[in-house]
Amino acid sequence: MTLLPRRRIIPNSWSSSFLSRLETNDGGIKMGNEFDDLEKIAGEVPYVEYIFKAYKIFSAVYDFGKQSEEQKAIEKLGEEIETLKAQMASINDRVNELTQKFAQEQNKSRFNRINFIHGIAVTDLAFQLTQEPDTNELAIIANRAALVISAILIEDEDIWLWSDTRKKLSPNGQDEYSLIPPQFMLLPLGVLAWAVAVFATSVTRHISEAPTSRPSYTVRLKKFRDALSIRDDWSDPVDSPKTLPEKVRAGITVVPKPVDDWAVNGHCRFALECINRIDRTVTVVGNGVDIYLEGPHPYQLCMAPANLGINEEYAIEADYQPIQLIEMLRDTMVRLLTRGTLADPPPDPPFPGETALSPTVYAVRPNGDMVRYECRLTTHLRGTDGSIPTWKTTNKVVGRQWNSFWRIAAATQDVFFAVRDDNTILWYRHNDPVNDGSDWSGPEDVSLPAIDQIGTFVEHCFTSGDHGLYQIVKQIYSGGGPIQVNQTFRFLPHNNLATGTGGFGKRILLDSSWGDYESVFGGGPNGAGTILYALSENGELFWHQWDLDPFKLMGPRMIASGFEKYREVFSTGYGMIFGIHPNGSMDAWYLENWRDPERSHIEIALGFKEYGNWKGPVRLGPLNWNGFGHIIPNFGTSTTSDL
Repeated sequence: MTLLPRRRIIPNSWSSSFLSRLETNDGGIKMGNEFDDLEKIAGEVPYVEYIFKAYKIFSAVYDFGKQSEEQKAIEKLGEEIETLKAQMASINDRVNELTQKFAQEQNKSRFNRINFIHGIAVTDLAFQLTQEPDTNELAIIANRAALVISAILIEDEDIWLWSDTRKKLSPNGQDEYSLIPPQFMLLPLGVLAWAVAVFATSVTRHISEAPTSRPSYTVRLKKFRDALSIRDDWSDPVDSPKTLPEKVRAGITVVPKPVDDWAVNGHCRFALECINRIDRTVTVVGNGVDIYLEGPHPYQLCMAPANLGINEEYAIEADYQPIQLIEMLRDTMVRLLTRGTLADPPPDPPFPGETALSPTVYAVRPNGDMVRYECRLTTHLRGTDGSIPTWKTTNKVVGRQWNSFWRIAAATQDVFFAVRDDNTILWYRHNDPVNDGSDWSGPEDVSLPAIDQIGTFVEHCFTSGDHGLYQIVKQIYSGGGPIQVNQTFRFLPHNNLATGTGGFGKRILLDSSWGDYESVFGGGPNGAGTILYALSENGELFWHQWDLDPFKLMGPRMIASGFEKYREVFSTGYGMIFGIHPNGSMDAWYLENWRDPERSHIEIALGFKEYGNWKGPVRLGPLNWNGFGHIIPNFGTSTTSDL
């Protein structure tokens, strides 16, 4: 798995459940807050309470809409109009005071646009919505609310900025103030949420009364949905944030800081500092993270591994109320776009032939801790209880120090092969996977003889749920002429997988001239054979299968295209394939004809090139998979059963 570079920076005042101070007399570090000398809006203006109230009001409207109770949603908006006015007036008074004190004319201009242009417009529209508007009036209210949303969310980027004032003592002991460059701020979020509530309620009622009006909202709904979404190819901090949720998440970063410069007793301890540039706060997260080193390493300098702290950062972001509010705003647009209403759809009945699956993966955190995840879903890519499927874990650490390997692959019988950079191969067996126990057998050194031929090296190494290891060996040579590349694909059966003794048996050559694929990964057993997937550089996915007795290698058959958008693709068997986006989110796909992808004579005559029949993709929560150094599909415990 390729690790993405990370910028390290944030905490936040919303996420108290994740944040605690480290005591400086207990191995912690004393931190200086880079925002201590700011006269900042988070402390001077009650905008936090304002957004909290907007969150609660929008949540109520959103929930009423999901239950098909639009009238209650309208009544709720009407009840809270005066609350919005009072909160905006309170903030306005404080902004006026700060403007006089610090000459913050730019901030006053921004707030005037939020309050006196957009805020007043929204309260007026909310009032009109309570006056039993007819069909034409509903369309007018919806269109005007859309104009407010577009102005705040898309057109006026400056409205989201705020210039704090830095305070310092002059030589004569007097306070001196200076404006710092404007930074991203969430002050418009409350009015935006109000505008979306009015828009969604009026659109729902308008479409209900005039179904032919639904297409007229499509373009705007797509535009708003995209502006409230995180792009799949956005990588924080490599790419600049463009959408609202990207800007919020880019403003929250967790930074690891070593407690000691040098390793102590074979491990390094890091405190995690969370910097919230939106709320202008700095906090320490949790009780620190230990990185265990191999060997004594008495003089090892403590260096943070890539992506340390990203899981904690993602948890803080998920608990940050503005992000939760933005996700509700986005879901509102998705519901209106796909169904024309906020109402929950009726549950689907079981589909004929629908099967339950339970794919499992092991994931290695940056500090080397290994945890196990399981996802219970069906072949129609929904939870076995009809819900949206998610990965779940007990969060028990099942193993430590797994971050020192180049590749980790899980075979059958809960056996793992771990490969070091020098191609040393170690055998392990997890003895209690069902209970997420930490008991392991091994390691047993099952290394193969070193490849001592110049220009020859192992390009890929993986398993496919059977009794051995697959290797693709690349050879680069010229012989005095043009440079040529050849790849040999081979299978290495292990002589005693249960105990790790005996090493690998005779190599089985699968292909002496294997294609130059971007990646190759296992697809699990299929009867007496084994499925193998290969991904080309341009995103085409190919299916293969090989049988040992009699020997036969089938494929390649192109089953999909467009997979170049993923930075990593893997399978847990039974037709389940997963793709991880650069932003760390994961999609699930199900290949219906995974056992034997074929085309009918009619499809062949029509020129179909792809053999795969797919369901998906479905976005799986709730993790950011960029926070792991290895993701290891475990074919041994991934199961299938009838519903």
